[in-house]
Amino acid sequence: MPYSVDSPHPDLNAARPTALVVADVRRRLSGWAALAPVETCQGVQVDPSADRQVRERNLLAVRGAFEAVSAGDAHRQLTHYTDDLVIELPFTSPPVRVEGKAGALDYLARAFEQYRIALTIINVIACEDPDSLVVESSSEGTFVPTGSPYSNVYITVFEFREGRISSQREFFPPA
Repeated sequence: MPYSVDSPHPDLNAARPTALVVADVRRRLSGWAALAPVETCQGVQVDPSADRQVRERNLLAVRGAFEAVSAGDAHRQLTHYTDDLVIELPFTSPPVRVEGKAGALDYLARAFEQYRIALTIINVIACEDPDSLVVESSSEGTFVPTGSPYSNVYITVFEFREGRISSQREFFPPA
């Protein structure tokens, strides 16, 4: 069940509710035009129906990737990405940047050995460019080595090319 920014998922870290994470990411990225929702962009003339179709196609790629993550299937996840994809995790220590499907497959396979999670989309923010989306999501699952429960919230900036994810910048509170 999706939750709004003002009503965070009850099982998420109570010390860092979703609204605080979103505010923190927005503060860190202040001034970054790509985060501006379409309705706040002035003077932009677009064909709303064409943009809506592009955004819906792109959101299908995100949903497909999330379903594959929930199944722990890196190969299937990467069918929703371009061959020259870039995945960035700038808030990890050290920051991570993975380029290309081969590098991503290796990285994701190792991640799926550590975490079994189900991802849920909470909110989607349309950007001025219909080939960009900002997705707020949450995860519930297990940290495999210890069997401990794992949950987190994420803000992910997706960029697309021809209906596939070409760039994914994922922001989340590190453990």
